Amino acid sequence: MRECDEKAPAIANREEMLARLDHFLTEAKISREACGSYYFTWTAFKIECDPDSVLGTVAAINLGIIPLEDGAYYTVPFTDTRVKLT
Repeated sequence: MRECDEKAPAIANREEMLARLDHFLTEAKISREACGSYYFTWTAFKIECDPDSVLGTVAAINLGIIPLEDGAYYTVPFTDTRVKLT
């Protein structure tokens, strides 16, 4: 097994995430001024426009001994679902 890099976490597909954000904003008819506010439909969610904002959430998740490398398997908690990391 390879050693984990000690680099700071980063978004690997930043350009894709920004393109998805642009598509979402366009389809929802929401302007960029709405970034940081809450969007209400049958539920409410925050319009977060900075892909890096998720890094704090990811850091707070205790992944335990899950090997975070291509080809490793992860079992989704409380299910029989097993997925291969790529």
